[in-house]
Amino acid sequence: MSVQFEVDAKFDENDKRQYINNQATVFHCHHYISLFTQLADDAKLFSGEKHLYDTAEETFYQVLNEYMKSHPNVSNQADKVSIAEQYFSFVGLGQLTLTVDSDAGGKAEMPFSHVDEGWKKKWGEFDKSINFIGQGFIAAAFAMINGQPVGSYHVTEVESQVCGADKSTFTIEKN
Repeated sequence: MSVQFEVDAKFDENDKRQYINNQATVFHCHHYISLFTQLADDAKLFSGEKHLYDTAEETFYQVLNEYMKSHPNVSNQADKVSIAEQYFSFVGLGQLTLTVDSDAGGKAEMPFSHVDEGWKKKWGEFDKSINFIGQGFIAAAFAMINGQPVGSYHVTEVESQVCGADKSTFTIEKN
């Protein structure tokens, strides 16, 4: 690991919020995330999956970019990839490996996903992928890594643990 994710954790007693590096943060709970992922999947009338993906992308893009602004020593692509992977694990989303082929895209592997794990513990395997938050995170990470604006990448989950795969895999393409 070329660079270590630095954590400044604070709990504000007044507003009862956890802050990580001055960003309000909610740590992941696979039971809770499974429930609102199911709600997003059920919300066909207003594109719940897309809203969850977009919200994750917007939020994580802001968090990752703020981290980069406050850590100018993290400047090369490999270090940015490492910070994004470490952050993903730190907030409890699982384990993520990003491969940037070019600014046009790449791939990602998730050998461990708390979203998929939570879903499988509650309801068993499913017939389609459900990692909308992971997709949004990956899109945000690729935009940050490549110095692009939010919304620059589309992420597709091509193999999913919730569908029985050993690991989840994703393709990333520039819009």
